[in-house]
Amino acid sequence: MDCFYCSYAILIAAPYLPIFLASLSRFKLNNWREDLNRLLIAFAAIILFLLSVCIRHSWRINYNYPIPLKIQGRYILYFGPLFLITIFTSLNKPFKIMDRTKLIIFSSAMILIAYAFLFFGFIYLDGPLGISPSSPDGYLIKFMGISFIFLTLTNSIISSLLINKRRIALLTVLVTFLIGFFFYGNVKILKNIFDTREQRGSSQIFHLIQEFKTLSYESINKTRTPLKIFFPNDSSSYTISLWKQTLNFNGYTDIELIQSDISEDDPAIILQAIDSNYALTLRELTEKDYLISDKKKYSQYGKFYEFQLETKN
Repeated sequence: MDCFYCSYAILIAAPYLPIFLASLSRFKLNNWREDLNRLLIAFAAIILFLLSVCIRHSWRINYNYPIPLKIQGRYILYFGPLFLITIFTSLNKPFKIMDRTKLIIFSSAMILIAYAFLFFGFIYLDGPLGISPSSPDGYLIKFMGISFIFLTLTNSIISSLLINKRRIALLTVLVTFLIGFFFYGNVKILKNIFDTREQRGSSQIFHLIQEFKTLSYESINKTRTPLKIFFPNDSSSYTISLWKQTLNFNGYTDIELIQSDISEDDPAIILQAIDSNYALTLRELTEKDYLISDKKKYSQYGKFYEFQLETKN
């Protein structure tokens, strides 16, 4: 597991790896009393301790025996801030003379090899290594995909060429890149989260209830029956449990979920909400039908829906 977690640490530092390596080159053991050297020693001790704990945990966990299947990033999510503090504290004076070509080659090779180890199953595995949901950096890298390689390698070249030139230019490029890089990566993550089957199901029942709440409440009277939501017979138990969780989370504890044959005549029907006054049906449409529909409708991440309202009185 050592090579996997070392690769993971390299990828965490990948957006600013050349500057990080240049910062480490300043370390002088003989001058360990200097502020920067003492800071680097403290950071190294913290990183090595957390890394050893993480590796030990992964070796002993059952899902990584006999073949590693997953890495945990929650133990080392502090590496990113520590790496950033290291490079920003080292930008106050020029780095020592270095070969920029070698720095580009070395940092690029580290990024490519580390990425291949984790996400291509290079050498040790037959496929990509799983990333635990508690690994924010791993998820960022995973969902950015090949764009992670392109962006980090491009920045490695630019940063390496700016080292020991204009400090303001290097700092401006670094900060601008980091803002854009993490904004882009987190947008990719959020888009993936919102576009999962689980989120779509929860969103569908939430939209149905919210639309039902917008109906005219002037007709509500004491004899109005509680709201019931009917779902198709072929709905999975997992989807039903997600609907129940969504209802409970939003405080709709008095709504009854009922399995029904509502989609037997119309497979496009997803859910139907009924009380004594109204019946509101949620249907999924094609994009073409969505554009010509004159009913209340909404779209979400490439899926199209409409509401069909019937008055029961």
